[in-house]
Amino acid sequence: MSVKSLLLVVVFFSLTFAQMVVDSTDVKVTPDSLVKKKKKTKRVTLTEVRPLFDGMPDTSQAVTFKALETIGYQGVSDLFRTNPEIQTYDFLEMGMPRFASALHLWPEQTSYFKNDFLLNDPLNGRYNTRFVFPDGLAWVASAPWNGNYSFQTAEPFPAIYLQSRFILQEEPYTRIMYREGDFAYTDLDITFARQFNSKTALQLGGVNRDYALNYYRGMHYRGQLIHLLNPKMLFRFFYHKSSENVNFLDYFATEYGRFRYNEVRENLRARLFFLDDSQKVNGQIDASFENSRRKYVFAENGLRMRLRFDRYSVALTRTLQLGPLPLFLKSGLRQVKAWGSSYSRKYTDTEADFSGQTRAFLFSLLHVSARLGLQGLWGYALQPNSLLAVKFKNNRMSVGWQGASFARFPTINERFLTYQGLNGLPGLQAERHFNSTVDLRLKLFPWSSARLGLTWRRINDEILFSGKRFYNGQDRNFSYIFGRASFKYRPFVLTVGGQSGLGGTLIGPDYSAFAHLRYAGRWYQDRVLIRASGTLQWSGPSKKIAYQPYAESFYLIGGKWPQRLLIHYKISATIKDAIFFMEMDNALGEQYQIIRGYPELYRRVRFGLSWVLWN
Repeated sequence: MSVKSLLLVVVFFSLTFAQMVVDSTDVKVTPDSLVKKKKKTKRVTLTEVRPLFDGMPDTSQAVTFKALETIGYQGVSDLFRTNPEIQTYDFLEMGMPRFASALHLWPEQTSYFKNDFLLNDPLNGRYNTRFVFPDGLAWVASAPWNGNYSFQTAEPFPAIYLQSRFILQEEPYTRIMYREGDFAYTDLDITFARQFNSKTALQLGGVNRDYALNYYRGMHYRGQLIHLLNPKMLFRFFYHKSSENVNFLDYFATEYGRFRYNEVRENLRARLFFLDDSQKVNGQIDASFENSRRKYVFAENGLRMRLRFDRYSVALTRTLQLGPLPLFLKSGLRQVKAWGSSYSRKYTDTEADFSGQTRAFLFSLLHVSARLGLQGLWGYALQPNSLLAVKFKNNRMSVGWQGASFARFPTINERFLTYQGLNGLPGLQAERHFNSTVDLRLKLFPWSSARLGLTWRRINDEILFSGKRFYNGQDRNFSYIFGRASFKYRPFVLTVGGQSGLGGTLIGPDYSAFAHLRYAGRWYQDRVLIRASGTLQWSGPSKKIAYQPYAESFYLIGGKWPQRLLIHYKISATIKDAIFFMEMDNALGEQYQIIRGYPELYRRVRFGLSWVLWN
């Protein structure tokens, strides 16, 4: 029996056993004379626990499912166009892998979580955002701090969070989204949801993508099952499988030439919530299994490179009340097994972490949050991580400061790679990060809001790639200011913002700015809802970056790319349950590069239909 089959059997029998225990307690017979009258057990339904999944993060940077109607996008990375603190590592071709990170950091230095489960690839340390489609998400946010949707607590490291949509209704829900674009690009996304009774709900979805120019084929299937075992226990199960197959078209003849990339990635995740009498979470158990099988075929020299990993994880979370203070405790254990062409043998990594966090509200104006933790990788000394956040907040203004320190352990590629003259370094030191951010938010008028911040980061023993080997580089410091403001006037909303580096070694644009204007209004006697939006992105010079496919790593090559100006827009018309739309990226046809050898040469146009067939 395979591991996946075993996990499914365990999940099935766990659910069955738990339900049998609940049922047995309900039918126990005792003579009436021996029984004291008890209060009836409160009946709890999925509707009452819905806030566990619908809660929004406390941040102005969240992009919701509803907001997609005014955003043109190919994938998740496009949702950060109006976030000055995020930068993308993009090959600028449909179907190519895409990565996003906190500003001036490498992709492996930013963590991704979906429904609080870690997504980063344990081999190269980063996450390809092609694996998840925005239409299957309730929201996307960077560093949401504290949310009420689950048991998530503030993390000390830069992170991007993805939350799955949770559709809860007794009538069947089916949504189809179809898009077609230039050069024979198509994608089809279908979502089905149904609540079978007051305790059980199922949601299924999938997207197929196709692009003729580089023979891209992408298939992504998702599902989740939610079952209320009893008034005190809620079970949630996730399944996701992705298959990506694409050619890297080397337009400018880099030394690696054209090559083909294929990856199949699959994960199964289960979560058991423990609820109190008010249906709030006071503990949870998480378990997951994930595997990846990827292959590269290089046209120039005929090389074939295969990489594999299996990852198992379990985590326990509990809340306690210490007088007026809540205490959140979390412990986790992960094990990764990796093998393939790039390694001399099969490797096993075992990681563990433990953290405790508390928060306090003083005089309803001052919010304080503190976290202490330990993280460990087998063969390395335990590393502490810590976070302290202070925020003064009233109805019109908030001023906050957050300081954090944490470690990033080297990935499997960074330690054990031995392929075609490229080498990892088993003795690499763990990176040590120190972050400090000051944040000011204003809402002086009902029609406007603003945010201004200053961030400073220091990275000790930063792990870098030279193009041939991995090594611990010199300590790196940098700082930048960022800002964002939004104004609303009748049917129009204007959002502007940007960032500028203040000093140190920067990786992303030295400075950048954006403006996003959107409109929504009803036309033709209120029968048609028209939405339109336009986004202007201006980026200053940024360091030139190259990609080494044998090592799956980015590195600096000297020099800077020139500044660029990009314009994107989207227009849609909603008639009852159907939305017809057209969107264009790079409307000016700007030719530029982010990664050497992979330029953007065209405008990108897509037409589509999003239709809720049954609701």
